[in-house]
Amino acid sequence: MFANDYRHPALLAKETATIDRLSGGRLEVGLGAGWMLTDYHASGIPLDPPSVRIERLDEAPGSSGRCGRARRSLTAARTTPSTS
Repeated sequence: MFANDYRHPALLAKETATIDRLSGGRLEVGLGAGWMLTDYHASGIPLDPPSVRIERLDEAPGSSGRCGRARRSLTAARTTPSTS
């Protein structure tokens, strides 16, 4: 489970796609709005109100309706033969 605020969503998507590929498709990822104050303090990230964090989560790639498209993209990447 990842909190959306700790890593840019596009970077997280790229990293998790790589891990998914390396693990043979065994990676499962959860993405949430974040909530643990101590984690935010330790990271030096301000803990915004829940409404702001949830709004950012809704905008993140792979959240809500975009999840299915991301899953299909990962599946296509795994099943497409490599040309290298």
